[in-house]
Amino acid sequence: MQPRSIAKRRAVDAADVLPDDLLHEIFARVAPGLLDLIRCAGTCARWFRLITGPAFLRRVGISPENTRHRSSFLIGAFFGPEAIPVHLNTPRKRISDSPPRFFRLRAQQTGGERLTFTSFIHNNNGTFNYAKPLVSHRGLLLVRRRMPHDLEKIHLAVCHPLLGARSTRLLPPPPQDLGTMGVWYDMTGYALVTVANHRAAGDLDHRRQPLFQVLFTTICFQKKRVYAFSYSSATNSWSAPIKCSQTFGLTRSGPLAGVVSGSIVHWLYTNNINFYTLNIFADATHVSLTEIPIELKSGLPPFPCIVGEGKLSFVYTSTDNVLELWTKREQDNDHSAEGKEGWVQSELMPLEVKGIEILSFAERSCVILMMQKECPTIFSLDLVTKKIQPVIRENRNLAMFYSYNGDEMWRCKNHVLYEIDWPSYLFHLSAGS
Repeated sequence: MQPRSIAKRRAVDAADVLPDDLLHEIFARVAPGLLDLIRCAGTCARWFRLITGPAFLRRVGISPENTRHRSSFLIGAFFGPEAIPVHLNTPRKRISDSPPRFFRLRAQQTGGERLTFTSFIHNNNGTFNYAKPLVSHRGLLLVRRRMPHDLEKIHLAVCHPLLGARSTRLLPPPPQDLGTMGVWYDMTGYALVTVANHRAAGDLDHRRQPLFQVLFTTICFQKKRVYAFSYSSATNSWSAPIKCSQTFGLTRSGPLAGVVSGSIVHWLYTNNINFYTLNIFADATHVSLTEIPIELKSGLPPFPCIVGEGKLSFVYTSTDNVLELWTKREQDNDHSAEGKEGWVQSELMPLEVKGIEILSFAERSCVILMMQKECPTIFSLDLVTKKIQPVIRENRNLAMFYSYNGDEMWRCKNHVLYEIDWPSYLFHLSAGS
């Protein structure tokens, strides 16, 4: 046995004989290095049990109070670079330049801890230079890469930030020549779907499903047809595009990131009178359109989200300025046309609150981030417990969180919330992603 292996074995043996209380004290001193603490949890079963205990997580201040009931919690948000040059030159030697940023929520004193993307994944070769985070789901993060020599193609990457560079998958560009299809070289919607989604949907063959799938939509120059593309990690290839003719005459509304319910992704559309969901299977083999029973009465469209065990829902501000939650009935998996009887309506905030803007949704934590106009504070609202608490109080940090109702220019600069999802973390750790 090599000397290094012997030393490592002795260190592991020494850790095994330390009592739980002493290990807790050691881990508590590691807590300021959040990523180090999380990676310690993936070392062995005992350390995972000690670190993920609700009492310990509350002690180190990285977990909300409902951790005992959920396997995930929100830690922060990824942001793209503040400015991207119009022309990107290819340097002789690839170096790290303006990778995505990270903002940690609930950090002590400052209200947030500024980290770079390289705190999670090294960018020594410039792979993520000027990359734009798009969406996060079940611990995975989808980003769009900027390629100086190939700006006309869509270059994407998927990674698990907690697992570092070894988890990064660089996706090939969609094989179709988008120019000949008469569509933009851009995406009008995108989503990540994981094997856990297929399992939650009751897919008996979920073990045969790919580790993850990427789905994105794009639109014709004439704005008459929407196309959807699907990528599978199992084959490392894209599907043939599917035409979404149901959206003819409709306009996309709400966030660019679709919400995932089982193995179906939903985006919101409107005709300025009614609202609809565009429903696309993760493998882009089937598409449908569903009218939802929320009429356009106030200035803000409903905000799509997921509650419970994957139930499609919408947060909506009524004409009385009361925040409501519309949830699809649990036993109803039909996405054809239906009326109000297929939905459950409830109040999230019974009092009238004017000027509410919804910023984003953290799926696994089941909370929305929102702010009130002329109030320099961002709040989180738990859609299950209906508990509201302040998240960010400092003006200098508020500018990073744009409302999804803003202009298209600002909507494209939006943040991507990131959650620690313990099941996903352990699954990808064991899979050697």
